[in-house]
Amino acid sequence: MKPNQSQTGPKPTCRGAAFLFLRVLIIVLLLTTTPTGFAASDQNLMCGTYPGRVITELALHRKYANQRVQSGYLPQAEPSDPTVDDGNIAVIPDDGTMVLPINTFDLDQRSLTLAPSQGGYTVTADAANMTSAGDDAVLINDIGDDGTREVPIGFPFPFFDNTYTSVFINSDGNLTFGQGDTATSERSLARFLGGSPRVAPYFADMDPSSGGRLTYSSSATRFIVTWDEVPEWARSGRGPAETFQVILSFDGAIQFSYAGIRGNQAVVGISPGTFYGVPNLADLSQTTGEAYAGPLAEVFMASTKLDVAAVAQRFFRAHEDAYDYLVIASTFDFDMNGALAYEINVQNQVTGIGHIASQIEFNYSADFGSPSHLQSVINLGDIRRYPVEPSTVFFRGVDSALSVLAHESGHRFLAYATYETVSGESRSNGLLGRDLQHWSFLFNSDASVNEGNRISDNGDGTFTTTAAVQHYSDLDQYLMGLRAPEEVLSTFVVDPDVRISPSRSPALNVTFPGTRTDVSVWQIIASNGPRLPPVEASQKDFKYAFILVTSKGAAVPDDQVRKFDALRQAFERFFPEATSYRATADTTLVAPATQAQAE
Repeated sequence: MKPNQSQTGPKPTCRGAAFLFLRVLIIVLLLTTTPTGFAASDQNLMCGTYPGRVITELALHRKYANQRVQSGYLPQAEPSDPTVDDGNIAVIPDDGTMVLPINTFDLDQRSLTLAPSQGGYTVTADAANMTSAGDDAVLINDIGDDGTREVPIGFPFPFFDNTYTSVFINSDGNLTFGQGDTATSERSLARFLGGSPRVAPYFADMDPSSGGRLTYSSSATRFIVTWDEVPEWARSGRGPAETFQVILSFDGAIQFSYAGIRGNQAVVGISPGTFYGVPNLADLSQTTGEAYAGPLAEVFMASTKLDVAAVAQRFFRAHEDAYDYLVIASTFDFDMNGALAYEINVQNQVTGIGHIASQIEFNYSADFGSPSHLQSVINLGDIRRYPVEPSTVFFRGVDSALSVLAHESGHRFLAYATYETVSGESRSNGLLGRDLQHWSFLFNSDASVNEGNRISDNGDGTFTTTAAVQHYSDLDQYLMGLRAPEEVLSTFVVDPDVRISPSRSPALNVTFPGTRTDVSVWQIIASNGPRLPPVEASQKDFKYAFILVTSKGAAVPDDQVRKFDALRQAFERFFPEATSYRATADTTLVAPATQAQAE
């Protein structure tokens, strides 16, 4: 509490006392709000975009494409159901290659032994061989959810090209060397590969703060870490409890053992760290001593997913390499990890916009069938989930089909930017919210379509959200290369006096107390460098292709084609308006080369 002002200075005026009473009342009301009002994560996840998603998508595509080749099943070579353009919608019937199959976790009650070999490791699967934690095991549940702790191994441990005497135990089912991992972003293949050197018996969102036992013990020859009935994180209640173990041996051998796995979504393997290529995924349950060079991993997933790389490759076999964006939807449902839509950055040579991926500059366009042009792929998922009228708000109280598509389009450049604080922090994430690639709920982003609020400063120590996800803000347009920095007005971010997460979804008419900090575009430039290419040389006109994937063997539903086309036409009108008429979106299909020649 503040000191009694009658003892420390002049008495407050009636107006000052009223303001103080109002602020205290708001704090009390907010603190007594139901917990979901200020939850760290939202029940309704709109966007499933995460840094480096292109690596996961391409690795899964290659794995199952190779399996089809090995089995002699090659429908992609000569598709029996060719792509058909219905006006400006490319319709692609699934021929059995457009969907990634379920890969259920199949290592329970088994052990994997990874032994160093020339250039990598050999892997052998066998019956489970769990080691008792023992009375000398150290309990470290207090590292909490998404926590880490560095501990001595007890001996020099060789791993790939280095030797380590200490290791970080991360709550999320993995060990890292050199640096711990406390990120809250997707436990993805890209994160597994691109960070510190990593040993991951079960890389998933584990939460030892909610139960079970996370322990470690060491001797002169072995270092053992055990997750014993440790639950996975859950939005409510308790997630499935998992029991598994990793043993590091003095000779460099690694053992994973599993004695009770109830989940079905995880990455398992080892990585030398800072690996930015697309790895060949393994089938670990079928290994019998095979040797693997470089990173070794298997991605387990509990349901089917659309193979967007296969869809793109099929599209470009019948269309020119003339598109910056592919917008994909389907007429059937599949797993989106709880999200409504997501975007994949396929290539990037733009700098000064923040940490877009582990590598700032990259180009995977050829892997999607585009020799050089493609920049982004957007997956909207099942088109049946969207309303017929594209501008109808149907999700979270603020999102329409138009704003969802604009949001995912924005991820080509947004929202990754850090800023330099007045106190000297060079790369503050204070403007960022969920996964550090959406604007913070507490940032006045002028209702940016990338999860942004417009926040009004009420002048009494409180702030109110007055609009959300309406357009690309001036700052957005600078990062997109559409506006010079001199044209971007200063804004602000709020340090709240109540528990409210930066990752909270945008919402209208939310009032909260806090302290305002002004932020200028020059602070963003000081942190990220200038946007290159600058506005004078940046792209302003973008070419989109809209692709509808239909169920295998099913008739093309005309009503869904019409709905998707209505969204296409509406977006072509919306995009220029949302960018203050500084950019355009051409959504018409270019005639295939063979068709154009025939005409």
